[in-house]
Amino acid sequence: YRFIPEYWGKGYATETAKAWLDYGFNQFDTKTIYGMTDVQNMNSKKVLQKVGFKYIETFDYDGHNDMVDWFGIKKKDWRNLS
Repeated sequence: YRFIPEYWGKGYATETAKAWLDYGFNQFDTKTIYGMTDVQNMNSKKVLQKVGFKYIETFDYDGHNDMVDWFGIKKKDWRNLS
């Protein structure tokens, strides 16, 4: 997800993330969904964690020192949150 600043802090990112998890786990035979955020984007990290994602690691996304945090959520863990 990506929103312009006018729409930040209104819950849209959280609702979007929940909808994508529901769609991803219920429409596809996937066991894990992953997400990533810029290391400095604390609000996006909070959204991912709020909907159940767990931190995995930090890595250089494209080899140009663009550090990102990598998160994942397993279907079985997501079901336990619902």
